Amino acid sequence: MEWVNCNERKPPKTRLVLLFVDGDYEFGHLREDDFWIYTDGKFVKRYAPQEVTHWLMLHHPE
Repeated sequence: MEWVNCNERKPPKTRLVLLFVDGDYEFGHLREDDFWIYTDGKFVKRYAPQEVTHWLMLHHPE
């Protein structure tokens, strides 16, 4: 698994991915044009696209 630069490619919309934001990792997804972060059982916090630098698609172990 490799980190994808958001400037090169956006993640699939509404798919749960690991995001790298301000030196920290967050689970979230891209909804419309903002990134929503999963916290306390719901999607709440939003980041503008320029705030998220990289994303990683997680896969089930084989």
